[in-house]
Amino acid sequence: RNPSAELARALAARPPAVLDVTAVELPVVFGGVGPAIDAAVGAAASFDLLLGLGVHRGPSLRVERAARRRPTALRRDNTGTQGAAFEPPADEPDAERLASGLDVPRLVRALV
Repeated sequence: RNPSAELARALAARPPAVLDVTAVELPVVFGGVGPAIDAAVGAAASFDLLLGLGVHRGPSLRVERAARRRPTALRRDNTGTQGAAFEPPADEPDAERLASGLDVPRLVRALV
């Protein structure tokens, strides 16, 4: 069961009137997410926003402020690869963190 994919499919099935929504379920493997996102973006004629959804162990909503280049998790993905052992492809940007371009505090205030 993938609650994030279920939410994305529900949003695509009944999008707000001003949006055209496409749902794409990403693999739950460290080495598969990047290529899957690249393929989804490449398949889109155009888009204004890419919204990534995920599950965390906490009891509430969490909005991430940045993406890490290297996973630091000790848990394993669906292929058995430990996050901290994953090496990103050499052609990825060298930045260790990629900050969100969104006004995250404003987004959080609007959601809660």
